[in-house]
Amino acid sequence: MAKRFVDTELWDKEWFMKLSPKLKCLVKFVRDKCDLAGIWSINMSAASFNIGEEVTESELLKIDNGKQFFKFDEGKIFVIGFINFQYGDNLNVASPVHRKILSILYKNEIDYKDLSNRVSNTLSNSLFNRLKEEDKDKDKEEDKETDKEKDSESKNFKIEKPKRVPSTTYDKFTQAWFDWHKSEFKFEPKFAGRE
Repeated sequence: MAKRFVDTELWDKEWFMKLSPKLKCLVKFVRDKCDLAGIWSINMSAASFNIGEEVTESELLKIDNGKQFFKFDEGKIFVIGFINFQYGDNLNVASPVHRKILSILYKNEIDYKDLSNRVSNTLSNSLFNRLKEEDKDKDKEEDKETDKEKDSESKNFKIEKPKRVPSTTYDKFTQAWFDWHKSEFKFEPKFAGRE
């Protein structure tokens, strides 16, 4: 279960106070159900079921004149301001959590800092470019490690010459086996029928 900060001042914001109870619940539902990058895969039937009233996508997108939610892809909505509220103004590529968020944003081509141009076609944000470069570097390092492992395995592999196979007669075979066993394990095995 994901844990996140809750905006306790949300109830005091004018745009939120003007909403009907069902739309207030819808706002809370979407903010609670979105992923760590603020992206919600649209499921209006689940929203309607949990709220107890029929709600629509168009109602959600019209909240606060479209300043709270943005539909960026078929079936996905971005919660505007979610990242800034949860993680601060600057995401750091060195942080594993921030790295995951940046990866999700990059995959969905969202520039969360540029609200006037919400979906960036160029992805010129340096964080995205750094993330992409670091992913390439990580892949190269993994490939190098795999190659090193293969090289070390091939160097450690030795082919031993087979020892001379004794005559196929039973007595010679058993004698050779006993001699081998004695040389390898430093004792002679004792079996019934063998003195």
